[in-house]
Amino acid sequence: MDVQTRSWTVYSRRPDSNRGTMEKTADHCMTAHPMKGDRRKIFDAGLSDYVTKPVRFEEVRNMLARWAPHSQHGNPMMRSSGPETQAVSPESAKAPVDAAQAISNLGDDRELFLEVLAAFVDGIPQQLEELSVACSRSDLSKLKAIGHTLKGSAANVCAEPTRDLARHIEELSAEGSAAAVEKLLPDLKKEVNRLCEYAATLAKQA
Repeated sequence: MDVQTRSWTVYSRRPDSNRGTMEKTADHCMTAHPMKGDRRKIFDAGLSDYVTKPVRFEEVRNMLARWAPHSQHGNPMMRSSGPETQAVSPESAKAPVDAAQAISNLGDDRELFLEVLAAFVDGIPQQLEELSVACSRSDLSKLKAIGHTLKGSAANVCAEPTRDLARHIEELSAEGSAAAVEKLLPDLKKEVNRLCEYAATLAKQA
């Protein structure tokens, strides 16, 4: 589960939700940008572990190894040390997607990458429409939630330009500036068009 969604956060989860059962369920979550204190909040909410976005195959595999029954990869009480910093080269920053890095994050599974990218692209038109409506209503909480979701989804496929724009939308919404967010929408739509064209080209090459 994601730490934050548009209508629910892991922090609102009851810490005792697993109590009363014969065996505690290991619940995991993911977060786009763990801040100071979030790690403690995640565990206090009753979650067992977490990974950071963009999701990396190796990180997920290591987490599952910690919690899988009869795991031989170490004590399940071990925690991840925190988010990793992903370097983006100037060349990859110019492209709508850093496909090489995204495929690497997904365990070098190109087919899976194409599926994830296609799902991401398919959902963007609705998000753009929701952003436009939220701007017209100056709905800052909605704008922030959509920006957060779009940022995390873009990170999963290493769509850095889209991720940066979504991050700006989230930050501006938190600052209370719906008008500034609206000014970013043309740039976002332009970048989304580039992204869709890029995804279509990759699909034809598959």
